[in-house]
Amino acid sequence: MEEIKELYSIEAEQSVLGAILLGETSPLTVLNPKHFFIDEHSHIFTAMQHVWQKNISVDLVTVVEELKNMNKLDEIGGVTYLARLADSVPITTNAPHYARIINDMWQKRNLYAQMNNVDFSKDLPSIQKDLMSMAKSIEYFDKAKTMGEMISLDDVERLIESKGYATHFPTLNRAVFITKGELIIIVGDTSRGKTALAVNMVDDFLEAKAKVLFFSIDMSKLQLLSRFASMYDKVELWMLKPKYDGFNEHILNTWSNPKIQESLFLDENTIHINAIVSKIRATQPDVVVIDYVQNIISDEENPVQSLSNIMIQLQLEAHERPIIVLSQISKGVDLSISQRAKGSSTIIQAASTIIEMDREDGRFKYRIAKNRNWGETTGWVPLTTNFGYLYEEVSSVETIPYSD
Repeated sequence: MEEIKELYSIEAEQSVLGAILLGETSPLTVLNPKHFFIDEHSHIFTAMQHVWQKNISVDLVTVVEELKNMNKLDEIGGVTYLARLADSVPITTNAPHYARIINDMWQKRNLYAQMNNVDFSKDLPSIQKDLMSMAKSIEYFDKAKTMGEMISLDDVERLIESKGYATHFPTLNRAVFITKGELIIIVGDTSRGKTALAVNMVDDFLEAKAKVLFFSIDMSKLQLLSRFASMYDKVELWMLKPKYDGFNEHILNTWSNPKIQESLFLDENTIHINAIVSKIRATQPDVVVIDYVQNIISDEENPVQSLSNIMIQLQLEAHERPIIVLSQISKGVDLSISQRAKGSSTIIQAASTIIEMDREDGRFKYRIAKNRNWGETTGWVPLTTNFGYLYEEVSSVETIPYSD
């Protein structure tokens, strides 16, 4: 068996740390110290996080001072080693790819370490089941890209050829390109239309023959199907309850709809982030929707670290397909969007696009509050509802240049 000590990439770890020293802060939102195999690199990353969390620029000087405070400067090789890290970065914009390699290596080490925990005293079918489960996970991580394969001409050509997915919301289409690399967070208070917007977007994706994996953690499959039944059969949602006549017929009609049968995969039971990632990789959907992020759990006991780990995994998976995640915000809090989402700092930093939902005078409205990849945010867009379908009430809404 391959030794645990070989399951790391010193080049990726050095390149990530060097990129951060040169101003590329994205790895600080998707990694944590335990992802680094080299202890010295873990100490350096910890110091960088401390500086960043104080809202201070992360550079050679500030990191040196923090390492001094931690009594770790000499242990990591001093100022000389830090300067070497900054000089050794091939290209800072590849930092997310380096981070993915580090994360994959970390998970691969964990999987190999778990082999030592297999109970070979159990019956043969149980042992086979345990080993097969591990093998499936290890098989994926063995396919992790090498440094030379991180970005190729083929990758660029595939991105150019990707048309992404459109919706029937003109303002959203104009501002956001829904394609791989997009981690879209829909935020809003309770009953502000988050799920309604997500279901409308999913219906648009299904129309485009996209394969959609929907993790409905917040409601059952039956409740979610009722949303689609309201749209397809033009029935008010409040009428779609088992106690009303026609309920079974509407649900069966919806379930037998070719779009639902062929392209929509509903999952109401998976809540652990590792299991969610495994399901995504096994299903290979075109688009993933998760309702909603605060219901996901991880192995981390600390809530902040748990959310950080969850967002890391989702951000990495979004490299392969667009992922849309719903997020609850606190009731009655009137602050900026970057402060209102629960676990705001982690969620906001990880998201490429944030769509905020609200309700005014009984009507839904949305706005694009963050748009890192495509550069435009919007004012509020009023929506009208027609049997579950949402439509924009105005033909034109002002767009605003976005700066991170």
